[in-house]
Amino acid sequence: MKVVVTGAGGFIGKNLCASLDRIDGLEVKGVFSSTKKDEFSFWIKEAEIIYHLAGVNRPKNPSEFIKGNTSFTREILEFAAEG
Repeated sequence: MKVVVTGAGGFIGKNLCASLDRIDGLEVKGVFSSTKKDEFSFWIKEAEIIYHLAGVNRPKNPSEFIKGNTSFTREILEFAAEG
């Protein structure tokens, strides 16, 4: 089973990935802020489970909050719908 975890570099994401990696039969892909869009878009299209934990919680301006949360979530949903 293919699983994608966005926000894999955060505290919860990192620990979730570590726990999921111990389960036989799971292929876990972590999405970090440095992961290229063409790479993670493919993973999301193929995923059977997506844990979307990525987000911006202390933006310097409101546009960062919208880009890092609303827009990124929309992007994840669009990729998943294509899968």
